[in-house]
Amino acid sequence: MPGEEGKAYRVGRRPMIVNVGSVGQPRDHDPRACYAVLGEDGRIRYRRLEYDLDTAVGKLFAEKELPNALAERLLCGE
Repeated sequence: MPGEEGKAYRVGRRPMIVNVGSVGQPRDHDPRACYAVLGEDGRIRYRRLEYDLDTAVGKLFAEKELPNALAERLLCGE
């Protein structure tokens, strides 16, 4: 899970889909961007990345065609 950054999850031998969600639209109260890496050892590791949250939120609030809820979600990470 993204909230368990640094923990590795072994992938089985069967095909599988790993969906980390949309980068920049968190649901786990952590506003950093999240992505996953599948290592050569067959483990999935979640990574977090800082970005300019204030600028992103400001641009979302300024965009009149988008709901303010998108910016608010970024601010609280849910």
